[in-house]
Amino acid sequence: MPPELLLTPGEYAKKRGLECPRCHSHDLEGAEVEIDAGWATQDIICNECHSTWTDLYTLAGYRSLDPEEAPEPFTEQTFCEFINEWIDLNQKAMTGGEK
Repeated sequence: MPPELLLTPGEYAKKRGLECPRCHSHDLEGAEVEIDAGWATQDIICNECHSTWTDLYTLAGYRSLDPEEAPEPFTEQTFCEFINEWIDLNQKAMTGGEK
């Protein structure tokens, strides 16, 4: 591919990493994301031209500072409670508030 058709790292980022920088295919696969303090990397392969590269990610901030807003991890008990609440809400919605 002529060098003028290759995406620069900035152009690649503007396309949100969804296009091969060499052949412009969207048939991409990513390996496991490696996370470190403030940044992460992911090896990518294009299934069209077989080019490989590494995507780079940086920490942009955070959200949900209040621990009460953060969801608790599901245990079998909390998952069952969640499903039962969901069923109850849907039954009430379908029957106009009657169970």
